[in-house]
Amino acid sequence: MKSSRARLRIVHAIDSMAAFGGTELNAVRTLEHLAGNHTCEVFTLNSRGSMLERYQRSKIPVSVFPVSSLVGAGAVVQVRRMARRLHEDHVDVVHAHDVYTNLLVVLAARMARVRVVIASKRWTRTLQRRHSYTSLVSYAMAHRILVNSSEVGRSATVQDHVSPRKIAVIPNFVDDTLLKA
Repeated sequence: MKSSRARLRIVHAIDSMAAFGGTELNAVRTLEHLAGNHTCEVFTLNSRGSMLERYQRSKIPVSVFPVSSLVGAGAVVQVRRMARRLHEDHVDVVHAHDVYTNLLVVLAARMARVRVVIASKRWTRTLQRRHSYTSLVSYAMAHRILVNSSEVGRSATVQDHVSPRKIAVIPNFVDDTLLKA
């Protein structure tokens, strides 16, 4: 039975296709489940890595916007390219998953006037100073900050000065098929 709800156009953004840890796996698992009911795509800053093949097998399009540094003309060019694509494709939701995409893709989404812009925080430790500053900026631009635990939410409030009203706690995705005996 098909849902009567409208299909959303959703972009998830991750720094790279490398399978470093939970962030990359959480993003691909979430999109695999959303793709049947919504139009989904991934923006990445670096296409190298084993996760690219998984997105391709799931028929989730991947667009690469190569960025090697948060500063410089290259980053500005890619933010403008992303903003143009988000606007032209009438994207409804952008969910950035990492430090770099939190800043660059959230900025592009705000420039494109995307309806819902989500940045993520999945850590409680204090980041490098430059990343702390980028987090402050990206959290201020985002409509919501998605955290994976109440402790991370408290960290966002205390360390990053995020209003508790902006925080949404959603635990990491668990693939229950892996738990079946």
